[in-house]
Amino acid sequence: MGLWNCQSAVNKADFIPAFASHSTLNILGLTETWIRPEDSATPTALSNNFSFSHTPRQSGRGGGTGLLISNIFKYSTLSSLCNNYSFEYHAITLTTPIKIHIVVIYRPPGQLGSFVEELDVLLSSFPEDGTPLVVFGDFNIHLEKPHATDFISLLASFDLKQLITSARTTPSNPWLSEVLRDHRTKLKATERKWRKSKDTTDLNVNQSGFKKGHSTETALLSVTEALRIAKAASKSSVLILLDLSAAFDTVNHQILLSTLSSLGITGTPLHWFESYLTGTPLHWFESYLTGTPLHWFESYLTGRSFRVAWSGEVSKAHQLTTGVPQGSVLGPLLFSIYTTSLGPIIQAHGFSYHCYADDTQLYLSFQPDDPTVAARISSCLADISAWMKEHHLQLHLAKTELLVLPANPSLQHDFTIQLDSTLITPSRSVRNLGVTFDEHLTCTDHITKTARSCS
Repeated sequence: MGLWNCQSAVNKADFIPAFASHSTLNILGLTETWIRPEDSATPTALSNNFSFSHTPRQSGRGGGTGLLISNIFKYSTLSSLCNNYSFEYHAITLTTPIKIHIVVIYRPPGQLGSFVEELDVLLSSFPEDGTPLVVFGDFNIHLEKPHATDFISLLASFDLKQLITSARTTPSNPWLSEVLRDHRTKLKATERKWRKSKDTTDLNVNQSGFKKGHSTETALLSVTEALRIAKAASKSSVLILLDLSAAFDTVNHQILLSTLSSLGITGTPLHWFESYLTGTPLHWFESYLTGTPLHWFESYLTGRSFRVAWSGEVSKAHQLTTGVPQGSVLGPLLFSIYTTSLGPIIQAHGFSYHCYADDTQLYLSFQPDDPTVAARISSCLADISAWMKEHHLQLHLAKTELLVLPANPSLQHDFTIQLDSTLITPSRSVRNLGVTFDEHLTCTDHITKTARSCS
């Protein structure tokens, strides 16, 4: 058995059952769970290989008591044993395979007040039928102080024997080993150095996805403003929208690791990512206990599999050896890093670009009489296609859209691009990140379609 002032089970819902399992605890009393009455997710998470019985916190700060109970036991909850104001408690009775009354108590720091009297009422409410009583107490009482005399006498009157352990505060991040703390310190120092220098070359400034303060709106505004400025300077422009197929699912792990290395992520941090992508799964709590940060990311991608369901039949599971999960925290960031080397390929042909996740907008402004534009478009798309193949990404040329924006309405540009066996012809309007662009940037088509959808 054990007792833990966890100071928010909400933030440690995975850690607490793992700790109990590793410590071979059948019963773990918890105080200051900070679980609210409407919170059902945390108790569910705490019930991983255990049962969790609890009383939510009574106010907006601190509080909350509960018991993590091994599934080998059956129990019943004891409620309304007494009316108390000086402490919180939660009580159960184990019924199988043995019968024991268990109560976990939390008294906030401060004056004792009516605590001893109310505790007397609570302990007296248990029947004197020979059933053992176990009290988990987070009493916040210094037993060597004079005011503890009544409390000690009360415990003795119920023939309760004290098992006192030295208090230990829970670290803010108990899963961090010393090695991890050291690397985290270095990481934060590097981040502060970057923020101070504002060296934007470390990040892709043309990516609006997965970045604070950025969205599809910033991606659209960046491109639209550039096209309007070109038009005001009597230049024509072309806008090309690339179409990628299952981009996140085809990321090659070895190429990604090489890209991380080229960005200066080496040594232990690189090994973290390597394990994160390709290692052998290991229970994360064992990793924490053995102080091996290398294993932290092992199970993120490894062991992922897929099945195909068709007409009521389900195929065997097949392992996934590529890709990053799009809905994860690290997945989108890793994809953005994976595609950083595409930017110089585009810019080498004089094109500008802006991305939102895997949606890429290319644009080029030029003098209306420039005869090289069609060739530059073909050359740029050919190099992009080659880069995509080298990086195991699939570019759908047939779905790639081309919009020509003339310097003035009287101009006509005939840019028909032949690339391999695909013919790319200009469209009068294209849908870009949910907004319809027309060749004159009037938004007429977008307004018309939006109005029609509302009618």
